[in-house]
Amino acid sequence: MNTCKNCTNSFAGKFCNQCGQKASVNELKFKDVIHESWHSITHTDSGIIRLIKDLFSHPKSVYLNYFSGQRKKYFSPVTFFLITVGILTFLGIKVFDYEDYKLKTLNEFGRYALLTTKFKFIFLLPFEILLTLLIFYKRFNIAKIIVFWLYLNGFLFTLQILLTPLYFPLISNKSLLDTSIQIIQYIIVFIHLILVFGNRKWLNIIAVFFITNII
Repeated sequence: MNTCKNCTNSFAGKFCNQCGQKASVNELKFKDVIHESWHSITHTDSGIIRLIKDLFSHPKSVYLNYFSGQRKKYFSPVTFFLITVGILTFLGIKVFDYEDYKLKTLNEFGRYALLTTKFKFIFLLPFEILLTLLIFYKRFNIAKIIVFWLYLNGFLFTLQILLTPLYFPLISNKSLLDTSIQIIQYIIVFIHLILVFGNRKWLNIIAVFFITNII
């Protein structure tokens, strides 16, 4: 019999049947810290990459599977949203630094707008959720709508992150690139809303078109 060092439960086997900790866990050593850190990083990365790939290839399945209970399969929607906002803000500052250096101009208003992006989207979330809930409350509860918008916003931020390298060779056309990305994002929002809320009914499609344009 083994005694779990986490919950003091007595058990047989490789894992504690009470809390799930390994029986092989011993006194903490430096190699354990390295192992846990590496495990955390690699699992987080692979989880995000798999989620992004699925949101690109079959977004409807991601939303509906998560709604139906497949939580372990997908990366946390809240964490996904916050990580992508943070990365996008960091990279955006680098773009403005490069613009100042290359074009010898100071776009301080644009820089300020970028720094408030993460707060803007956090404050925009309740509006997106409420508007969608008011229209589709009969088919979707608030929890499902919250998850939808967290995943969708995180996906939109990811798209901007992936396209950020284009700004450096095209920095003199930054406004045109901004507009082009916004158009792509508009299309993505509309498609994802259609896939989840459209339900092949004209009234729903009109409602989705309305939500997309309002937001």
